[in-house]
Amino acid sequence: MNGNHSNSQRGLARPPAVDTAVFDSDEPVIVCGILYKYVNLGKGWRPRYFVLQDKILRYFKVSGDKLSNVAYITDYCRNNGQVDFIGEMTTRFETDARAQFKPSQQKHIEDLEEKGSVHVDVSKVRASGSDLRKFYIHSGTMTMMLKAESSRDRTAWLNALKSERAAAKTPKTPMTPATPAIATVFATSDIIRDDVRKFMDLMKANGANDDLLNEVETLLQNIQSKVMDQLYVEREKRVKLLEYVKTLEHDKQELETKLLAENHTRISLAGDAHAPASALLHADRMSDRASVESDGEEYQDDNVASSDDEGDQNNGVGSDDDDFYDCERESFSDDFAGLSMRGDQGQGGAAGLPAPEGLELAKRRNRRQKLPDPVEKEKKVSLWTIIRDMVGKDLTRVCLPVYFNEPISALQKLCEDFVYLDLLDKAALAKKGSVERMMHCCAFAVSGYSNTEGRTRKPFNPLLGETFEYLSPEKGFRFFSEKVVHHPTILAAVAEGRGWKWNTAGELKSKFWGRSVEVIPVGTLTLEFHDGEVVTYNKVTTLVNNIIIGKMKIEHSGPMKFESNAGTRAKIKFKETGILDRYSHMLKGYVQNREGQKVASLRGQWSVELIAEHQNGEECLWQHDLKPEGAPGSRNLPKFTITLNELFDDEKDTICPTDTRLRPDQHFLEIGRYSKANDEKLRVEQKQRAARKAAEQGEGYKPKWFNLAPGSNPKKWKFDSNFVYTGEYWQARETGDFSRCADIFG
Repeated sequence: MNGNHSNSQRGLARPPAVDTAVFDSDEPVIVCGILYKYVNLGKGWRPRYFVLQDKILRYFKVSGDKLSNVAYITDYCRNNGQVDFIGEMTTRFETDARAQFKPSQQKHIEDLEEKGSVHVDVSKVRASGSDLRKFYIHSGTMTMMLKAESSRDRTAWLNALKSERAAAKTPKTPMTPATPAIATVFATSDIIRDDVRKFMDLMKANGANDDLLNEVETLLQNIQSKVMDQLYVEREKRVKLLEYVKTLEHDKQELETKLLAENHTRISLAGDAHAPASALLHADRMSDRASVESDGEEYQDDNVASSDDEGDQNNGVGSDDDDFYDCERESFSDDFAGLSMRGDQGQGGAAGLPAPEGLELAKRRNRRQKLPDPVEKEKKVSLWTIIRDMVGKDLTRVCLPVYFNEPISALQKLCEDFVYLDLLDKAALAKKGSVERMMHCCAFAVSGYSNTEGRTRKPFNPLLGETFEYLSPEKGFRFFSEKVVHHPTILAAVAEGRGWKWNTAGELKSKFWGRSVEVIPVGTLTLEFHDGEVVTYNKVTTLVNNIIIGKMKIEHSGPMKFESNAGTRAKIKFKETGILDRYSHMLKGYVQNREGQKVASLRGQWSVELIAEHQNGEECLWQHDLKPEGAPGSRNLPKFTITLNELFDDEKDTICPTDTRLRPDQHFLEIGRYSKANDEKLRVEQKQRAARKAAEQGEGYKPKWFNLAPGSNPKKWKFDSNFVYTGEYWQARETGDFSRCADIFG
């Protein structure tokens, strides 16, 4: 047959216009957005620009020199229909693309190289039951593994694909009396008739006599008649089937309406104290699931085990998995009074609570967005020449070249936990002893791990007495940390915000095991709120795998426990990815109220988001703000981390002389002078060893800004009280009196 049904392999060629004399056509809706597509084992996940138009899903490269594609494609879509953009990441990519976009070199959309396309009407869509952002598209010949920026973006894409499939399956309403089936049959008949005529002309041109031509023509006409009769019958069956499906959908909607009404009545009769709040939520979920599955798609509800989740079903996070989801479903109005179903991460902070005293006098800063361009090209170092003498040793006692370091210190690494400090502002506004406050504390503790993904280099080990401060008057926040003990390495830190204080003193135990590095934080972190509630929690173990062969990756595993003096508790377990597991970074947990009842379950991924499920439904407590791949000048550091080592001109003579931003080797690494950084690293460490030997002959070293609690043993501090902040640093900072501090860098 001769129909022109092939699609262009390059570009977004606009399909032929539909004849408006036969069919009604609304303004076309084009769905666009950035999705991560799994390429292969070596490249992993890469961003692609996806465009859903006229039942075809196309995608384009947007990395590197292809970033300008976002601007060209976006303009095309806006000029050719109503556009629905999905995800905030799409807007960020477009903003970056406009910098490379040159109207004077305007490209036609057909000139842009299309990486691939899928016909939605013949494909199947399936959502992952374990990864809240992932879904699959099966075209019959290939399977695309896609990941959205958030679970909400995934839902938007699934709904768009579902709508496009439904539109493809439902025949449009004709303007003429002919039914869709008859119109299609007639169109097919015309195609067959044209093909028969061409075939007869070809035979006549090759010398066939009239008798043979008549016999062949009669035979082809008989075949055509049988085919058209069968096609007509099948088309009519399809129309009747669609009408039957519509009838079932109508009956289903009536049943759902009655079910919802029945549950509303049951809840209102039972009263607030004993009503099963999950009944209405369960009805809503059943309604959503039924509406999704009614057309036979493989788009599954997140609570239904998908075929790709069998490994997770068999490999739980531990023996206490059942505890995580066996939560009470009763009404606890006081615990959830302030919770909403939106789960938005506002940036306004706890506006009703004052910032730390004196912070309003600090100067507001315009923070940098990138690191300085490196002066030298970074050298590649062979691991084999370095690791052979390191097996079993404590990494904090080994002098490594700066090529294995990030341009930040471990003191600044502690401050990275506060990239989402607005979660603590929300916790401060919540009621004392409420589950809402505990859930925000859990979200804050988890969010600190999100910036560790893909960062396999170690921070600088601080010198004894080295400090770090960070002031953010725009967010009502300040942070201070000091290295208080050298062996074992103990760091102490305090932070203050609007209505809350945070402190910790912990040891970082690290071991090198040949193929991996294990970091075990020992110590307790404490949150103290303005109303007297105190919440304590712990960090989990971190493992850097494949440091010799394969792609290095970060894993966090183990339990994180929360306990409040008001009676609430929580537990989150970070699941270590097994060899057979498809999904990584998974975590799950629960929250207990003051009566010891599990009233909320927690789930998510430490690199993506944390979701709570409670009597009010599901709520996204926190979501990672993903940065575009390969952000220029970032050297794989998050935006907040880039600001930590920034030293402003007016601070050079006023900050504490032990501040890590004045450390020379760290500074030279940041600006890309690697040889000088290695020399300075060796020099300052040798100076520290000499100073430590001199101190051992005298009274020994005493921290400048923290005191060991009475009765504590520095060698067994972890079994006793933590170091106590003296409260004197910010006063010294205001007066500029740092006479007690030695010159540890000069």
